[in-house]
Amino acid sequence: MAFEHPYVYMPNQSINPFLLCCICHHPFVDPVNTTDGRHGCRACFTGNLSYQAGTLTAIEERIVLEMLNGLLVICTQCREENIPRGSLSTHASQSCRRALVACEAADIKCPWRGVREDLNGHMQQCVFEPLRPALSEVLRKNRELKQQLEHLENVLNTLIQRH
Repeated sequence: MAFEHPYVYMPNQSINPFLLCCICHHPFVDPVNTTDGRHGCRACFTGNLSYQAGTLTAIEERIVLEMLNGLLVICTQCREENIPRGSLSTHASQSCRRALVACEAADIKCPWRGVREDLNGHMQQCVFEPLRPALSEVLRKNRELKQQLEHLENVLNTLIQRH
């Protein structure tokens, strides 16, 4: 049984047949060669119970990887089209309006998580962000006190070892 393919490709796109997995018939994901000369997705070969032949070797030819990365896909979250496959993770982490993101004040413990398109609305009412200057000062002072404590512990240990 083939694994669930992670990409949705643009329809009517001409895809070189040499880039298609011999098991799932989709463009390679984590492409490999087998010792018996077949090519495909690593997950398709490792998940195929009928496949018993030898080891898998990663396909590392730059031209193959660049061709795969250039295939146009659709973001399954926001439905944006014509994204080069190699840029999909960047799209998800930086611009996908439907990607799950944390509040910009997550570093100061705001628990909000939601979709990117709702982040601006949340930031307008986030109760943590206005506390940032005060919390930053408390955290800075806390770091200083920890450093002082560590220094005093070192001094104490030195004195104990001398006696």
